[in-house]
This record gives sequence, C-alpha cells and structure tokens, in this order.
Amino acid sequence: MKAFLLFMGLWVAQLQAVGADIDPYMIFTKIQQAYSGAGYISFNMHYKYAAKATPAILTDSLEGRAVIHGNNYYVVLDNVENMANDRHVFQVFPKESVIVLSNRTAANQSNAALPGMLPDTAMIRKNGLLLTAVENGKNYQLTITFPARHTYKKITLLVAANSGYIQKAIYEVASDALANGEIAKQEGGNQQSGLSGEDALVTVLYSDYSTAAIDESIFTDERFVVQENTEKKPASKYAGYTIYNTNPK
Repeated sequence: MKAFLLFMGLWVAQLQAVGADIDPYMIFTKIQQAYSGAGYISFNMHYKYAAKATPAILTDSLEGRAVIHGNNYYVVLDNVENMANDRHVFQVFPKESVIVLSNRTAANQSNAALPGMLPDTAMIRKNGLLLTAVENGKNYQLTITFPARHTYKKITLLVAANSGYIQKAIYEVASDALANGEIAKQEGGNQQSGLSGEDALVTVLYSDYSTAAIDESIFTDERFVVQENTEKKPASKYAGYTIYNTNPK
C-alpha cells in the first residue's frame, strides 16, 4: 500500500561475521568520506518490508535511484521526487499533484550524503548509540544499536571495505514509524509498510554505484517552481500542481 508520502523488507540470512573486531568509528568515517568525498555519486535502492515475526513474508517493496553532489541530492523513490540544494528542499507527489517546498536548514544538511539518512558521528555520541563492527569477508559489518523507546532499534550495515559504499542496510524499526511511513520519508518516498501493531525488519539494497558526472540542473529550483512577481508557480512540467510552501516568508 502506497499513500501520501524516503530508506524495504528482509534480508533473511543473518550476517555471519568473521575476523577480529575493528574500530566502528573508522568504518563510519569511511562511509561518510565515500559519499561526501566524490564529486558525484549515484546508486540504485531497493526497499523491502517484512514483519519481524515473519521475515520471509514481504509486505511491500519499492525501488529508486539517488544522485548526490556535495550537499545536493536528488532522489526518485516510488515515483516521488525529492531534491535538495543549498537553499531549498522539494518533494513532488505525482499522484496528488502536489509540490512541497521547504527551506534547507543546518539540521537537514548534516548527513545529506548518507543513504537512509544515517545518524552522523556527533549524533551517535550525543544520543548514546552503541556501535560495533567486525570484518565480514571483503566487507565490514557495522551495527548501530539505539536506546530503548527509540524509533529505530538497530541498524546493521554491510559496507564494502575497499570503497566504503553501503551494500545492504537492515533496519529494525518500531511499528509506529513504519505505519507512518517515516523511513521512506527520509529517502523521499511515498510509502507505508502495510504493517500494523508489530515491529518490522526493513532491508535496503544498494547497487550500481557510479561517480560519473551528471547534469547539475537537476538541483535547481527552476526545475520545480518559477517565480512570477511575488508568487511561486509550478514549472511547466508540473502544470496544475499545487505548491505547499512550508516557509512562505
């Protein structure tokens, strides 16, 4: 079921870690550098949802692609567009013919380059999150455990050791967050899980990474809205859409 308003399902097999424990902050830093250091980076995402109690039974899934350049990002997930530049954040909902426009803030810029809007190291330390890491063949397994009563319970990442790119992310999530579509909102999706009253396991598979240059016009306001006198109007591609400006001033 997909409703008005992004980073699913289950990777059934548990990761079997081998090798010695390693510094989890080293891995987390490697991830941050991989996504923020490249001039351009793009990748595919495949989300799958399942109840924690029945991981083999998928309740929903969706696919999309993300493009990142510095603090700018453009994500298409479940046909919902989500773009952010230095000034604004846009979300475009084609089924509802709605464009949501908001100002870009320091809070939503801090980890823009990380898939799934992962917490940054400052947030990890401030909120007492527990990080553990081990080697797993050519990959690292990084686990982030959250305090009780948090929306997330645990995030497990499989990270390519040579590149720092995330291959899989497994979220153990409180059911209320899934019912409200919070995970998909973070990636710009338009998704509800179909789960109710039970915790969920959510898997995101990342693939087809590329650092090829892209047309930076995808990060411009004018792709979505045009200014007419003092009023913002939908760009021609979105003629007939309604604009909701969360920061009209």
